[in-house]
Amino acid sequence: MRKSKSIKIAIYIACIVAFLIVAFAFIDLDGDGLQGYKEVAIGTNPLSPDTDNDGLSDYQELLIKTNPLLTDTDNDNLSDGEEVALSTNPLLDDSDGDGLKDGYEVHALKSNPLSSDSDGDGLTDSKEVSLGTSPIEADSDHDSLSDYDEVMVYNTNPLSADSDKDDLSDYLEIAVYKTDPLKADTDNDNLTDSLEIKLYNTNPRIPDTDHDGLSDRYEVSLGTNPLMADTDGDDLSDGYEVRLNLNPLVSWKENYDTEAFRASLSSFYLNRICEEVISEIEAKCEANNPYEKVWAV
Repeated sequence: MRKSKSIKIAIYIACIVAFLIVAFAFIDLDGDGLQGYKEVAIGTNPLSPDTDNDGLSDYQELLIKTNPLLTDTDNDNLSDGEEVALSTNPLLDDSDGDGLKDGYEVHALKSNPLSSDSDGDGLTDSKEVSLGTSPIEADSDHDSLSDYDEVMVYNTNPLSADSDKDDLSDYLEIAVYKTDPLKADTDNDNLTDSLEIKLYNTNPRIPDTDHDGLSDRYEVSLGTNPLMADTDGDDLSDGYEVRLNLNPLVSWKENYDTEAFRASLSSFYLNRICEEVISEIEAKCEANNPYEKVWAV
């Protein structure tokens, strides 16, 4: 009798346990929306609503097809929960297709993982990373030229406001002065663009601003005025005076008598260029100019 009673008790307990097991299998013990037997089937923890601790419940992960056993399903250094919050794709490591992982854009670059060109400058974020420019600033060097224009249009350095180091910004050279932002001396007269503009007020695009036959640099070294073709006002251009061995800073009309002036001309100049010089003088001198008779030979 006792043995029979013990068997009955054991059977009763087994039935209760079986009932509880079956009952619990259809109960959502962790409140994540999944019944226990389903959690057991997929390997999640029926006692934890978020098995992988990624901020999404196991049930949510099944709905969006992420892995409820992996915090970061697409391995882009953003948890599935972060991706849902950011609206990035938790199944794709590069949501905007710019060649940069979503996590790298968010945490390292602070760029927009949903836009391939975060700063809207025409260069993709990945292109900017390769160039060293900022993917979140359209003008990395703050010279008023976009990174795109510098790279794709002007070939200037998007990381330097003054690509040719002439003390003029790339923007000023391109938009204002029309000089070459890649050459410190646009007109090759041995004066930098900056010196011509800021100090001498000469034309940085023309080597001889006053068209007197002498370069701006040569005039600066001589002390003549690179903005005046005839510095001493003697009706001979500075270039002619230099070629004739005269002083372009002193008027020959005031400081040379006729004989001295004639003596200063070598036979080479008399034969080769005197006619041109004479024509220039005669055209400018008054009819009663005493020096005119010197040439009436």
